[in-house]
Amino acid sequence: MRAFNAGDIRALDSLFARKNGRDRPGFQWYSTGAPGARFGKTATNRSTLMPYFASRHRAHERLELLQLQGGNADDDAYADFAFHILRQARGLRPTAFEGKGASICSRYGARIAVWSVGPSIPR
Repeated sequence: MRAFNAGDIRALDSLFARKNGRDRPGFQWYSTGAPGARFGKTATNRSTLMPYFASRHRAHERLELLQLQGGNADDDAYADFAFHILRQARGLRPTAFEGKGASICSRYGARIAVWSVGPSIPR
């Protein structure tokens, strides 16, 4: 969240997994709804992720972590997680969103492989 809010592209780049071959876990997707919607093939394109973050920083988007829950790790080195965040940006008042993701854990540290965010559903 700190790197995103500061627009620190270098730090963000180091937090996300690289695209790897079929036999090795790697970046899968980064998807989010409006504003700055990112879906489909675009969401799976790691090479557009840092320019996307730069554009969201220019839109004054800020994220605040409200809740983080760890999940299960599977045999492919992915560890699932769920989260609730507060998003705000130019044209978006502070709004609750929820998401899920997966990180790749290795001796080199954890890297985000999946990030998917949508509006929170009232319960």
